[in-house]
Amino acid sequence: MNKLWMLLPLLAGCAQATAPVAEQPVQPEVATKAELIADAQPDPSVVKIVQDKAISPLTGQINTESRWDRMQGAKAALHLHNTSKRELRYTIRSGMMADFSLSQNGQVVWRYSQDMMFTQALSEMRLPALGERKVTIHVSPRSLTKLAPGSYYLHAELNLMDKNAGPTVKPVLVELF
Repeated sequence: MNKLWMLLPLLAGCAQATAPVAEQPVQPEVATKAELIADAQPDPSVVKIVQDKAISPLTGQINTESRWDRMQGAKAALHLHNTSKRELRYTIRSGMMADFSLSQNGQVVWRYSQDMMFTQALSEMRLPALGERKVTIHVSPRSLTKLAPGSYYLHAELNLMDKNAGPTVKPVLVELF
């Protein structure tokens, strides 16, 4: 009987190994957002990171008078230049090729698109290799007389389907009198 007593713990251990085990759901390992970002970082020796926007072969520059008479209105133009040796194609979101705005103290106070109506059809803008294009607007006296005399920044942005595909256009300071 003493010998059975010694075997009992061994047999009990065997019984537990063969008994059905209640299945518990396996929890997948979840990586933190920081771990995912760290794993996705490019090798800095291979890739040059440029802010939020990719470098565009399309450049843009605003041309206008530095002083605008509020009673006469004003004209402005966005000059576009393809700096590459291939044709560029962009999808335009509506009949408005570019939107212009005036800001003062960081706040937009006027927007060209608010004064005008445009078709809502998509279109394509093609710019040949090393080609240029000019988008011009006339700001009406009716729009300018609503604004107080003073300094404003004129901004322009192409109305592209992919907002990051176009050029970064430097604002121009204008004085309303």
